[in-house]
This record gives sequence, C-alpha cells and structure tokens, in this order.
Amino acid sequence: MSSTIYVLKTAFFGCRKTIKKDYSGIQNLNIQKYSRTTVFNHQICANSRIIFAAGIIITVCSMLSAENPNAARIRKDDVNQDGIVTREEFKGPPAIFEKIDQNHDGSLSEDEIAGRPSDPNERNRITPDTSGKNQGKAMGDPFNQNGRKAVSAKIPENIEYVQNVQYGTGGGKPLLLDYIRPRQSVKKLPVIIFVHGGGWQSGSKETAIFTQLMPYAEDGYFCASINYRLSGEAVFPAQIEDCKCAVRFIRAKAKELGLNADRIGAWGSSAGGHLVNLLGTTADIKNLEGTGGYAEFSSRVIAVADWFGPTDLSISYPGHLTAGSPEGKLIGEGFPGDQAKTERANPLHYITKDDAAFIILHGDADTVVPPKMSELFYAALKARGVDAAYRLFPGEKHGSFRNPAASEMTKAFFDRILKVK
Repeated sequence: MSSTIYVLKTAFFGCRKTIKKDYSGIQNLNIQKYSRTTVFNHQICANSRIIFAAGIIITVCSMLSAENPNAARIRKDDVNQDGIVTREEFKGPPAIFEKIDQNHDGSLSEDEIAGRPSDPNERNRITPDTSGKNQGKAMGDPFNQNGRKAVSAKIPENIEYVQNVQYGTGGGKPLLLDYIRPRQSVKKLPVIIFVHGGGWQSGSKETAIFTQLMPYAEDGYFCASINYRLSGEAVFPAQIEDCKCAVRFIRAKAKELGLNADRIGAWGSSAGGHLVNLLGTTADIKNLEGTGGYAEFSSRVIAVADWFGPTDLSISYPGHLTAGSPEGKLIGEGFPGDQAKTERANPLHYITKDDAAFIILHGDADTVVPPKMSELFYAALKARGVDAAYRLFPGEKHGSFRNPAASEMTKAFFDRILKVK
C-alpha cells in the first residue's frame, strides 16, 4: 500500500511542477508555442488527476474490502453456527483472540473476524468504571459461555455492578470477580457463582454478567462471575482451588453484603461445568481447598447447574486424550497415562449422598464434550441418592442452547433450591 501512495503522490505533485515550469518560461516562449505547450501539459495534468482520484478510490475500496487473512479459518471455529465465535470456540492462541476482540466483550463478531471496525450500535462496549470507588474495594469482571453476544452493556438503575474485586490469591497473583446485585433488598440474597468455560485455557469473567446473570440479579440474586488460573498458568488442581476460594470469600463477606451464606449455588458451562461439578462433589475434600485465603470458611455449595461440562477426563474421544489436548494441558505431565492424576480431576470420582443438588443440560449434537459424560454423571448421582435432573436437547451443539427451555429449567432449579420459601 505504501508504494501505491508513493506513485499517486508522484503523479499529483509532478503535474503541479509541470504547470509551474510552463508559466516561469513564458517570457522566453512565443505566445503560440506556449499556448500549445500549456494546453498539452494541462491535458497531462488533468489525466494525472483522474488517475490520482481513481487510485484513491481503488485503494480505499481495497482497504474496505480486505479482511483478516485468517478469517475463513476463524469462522470454522463457530461450532454452533450462530455467527459469533466465543473464547471457548476459538482454537487459536488466546493472545490472538484478544487482539481481534476489538470491543473486549469476550466474543468475535463477523466485523471483528473480517477485520472491520465493529458497529457500536450493534455491539455495545462496557464503559470502564473510572470513579475509583470500586477499585481495590475489600468487598466493595460467554458462553461468553452460551455462545451468544451480550445483549446490552447498560446496567439497570436498580442493579449494582462492581468489577474486579479481589477474592483471593493464586500463584502469587490476585484472583478477581465481578458481581451484580439488587441495590435495595430487605432479605438476605441467595448467591450464584458463575464459572466460565474455555477449555481451561482461555475465557474471562466479563461477559456472563450480561448474557446470563442479569435476569437473576433483577429477581433478587447476588451473582458473581469469577476468573481463575488457566492451564497456561498452572495445572490442576489450581482451577478448582480458585473456585473454592471464591465460595469461601463470598461466605466470609456474607454479613457485610447481606447475603444468605447457606444459599450458595454454582453455574458453569463446558470447562466451567466441569469445575462447578467438582464444587458440588468435593466440599469434604481438604486437599483441593488450596491456600488462596479464608480457610476458616466452607467451600460447600448446595446447587449446581452444569451445562455440557466434562465429568470423566479419562474417556477417549477424538482430540481429547493426548498431552496437547485441553485435558492434557489441564492435568499436565503424565496425562493420559497417569490414571491417578486424571481421576483426581474427575467429578465422577467424588460423588456421595451429601453432594449438592444438580441440574445437567446437554445437546445431543455436541461433538466437543460427548453427551455420554453427562449421562454417566447423572446416573452416578442418582445411584447415590443425590437430587439430580438431566435433560438432553435435540439438535443442540456445544457452546449454546438456542432452546429457551434450557434457561427456564436452570432458573426454576435455582429458585427451588436457593430461594427461601
């Protein structure tokens, strides 16, 4: 493109020099000769300007039509074909995702994939809180885990939204959560903690606030969305240790925030589903608690919503039983041969009759996490007398539920378990 601009500039300024030269030599030329030369050179300059203008148009059009050379490959990552590529669906390096995600909403629109500026009217960007009042506050941030873009970045006036609250430490770094809640409440609020997916190697806390949790806050829930250490930072059990720390933190701050510490649930999808399944089955497993903080409080949750989460990492299916797979990166050295290490990360391994209540939702067209995993998990929960429900949705792929019944069932489940009658 720089060479094109050089040629166009040369053509444009060259014609200007020609005109100047013609007029400076008028005293040495007879009028007839000068007139012929001037007319000829003006014709050249007129043609040059036409070429210049055409070049500008061609250059601009090519810039507008040019798209990211990797766009075709990225579109293939859209496993549920909803026109949006989530962090969970994206198969490239996380750093590339962040570069393409212009508005930082946790998903890639068609404009972003193609390399065009996003339409601000179509995809609203969250305006960061610059007041300082929520930064560093002790208690005061898709799929996107359901594969859908945030419907709005506007927070209702009756909802409080606090970002980047530190709930503990992991690997020497702060662990952060965002939360939303009703501004006014006369009752202690039940709690839902959302754990994002992304194959344990990508994903972020931000988008779930808008795609999934806002209706709950408007109905009287305290909703937190957490970040946790990804597999590129630390191998298992770091991820579940961080999730447990978040539960302990919420319980520790329950009185300060007006929360019901006995009514805490967890919700996750895909890799987040795996982690909330562990939250619901390992309340009594001390060696998974970690050292993130608030050790004097319990990490028990009483309700878990699992959307298509892995439950047995030893099950063989294409691309998921190798050292380089998401599971291999999670478990680390020894996967898949070291059965003891793998079993330690399997929710199936920990089920007892005292576990949390579960709702498990899966799509029968899911080729990323086989529905068989949910079926086995549900059967094991029921066999041990755990309150559990399972629903298989026809035609649904991994990453989202287009059927509104999924959200309706999840809401009814949390209302039944978490809301005080």
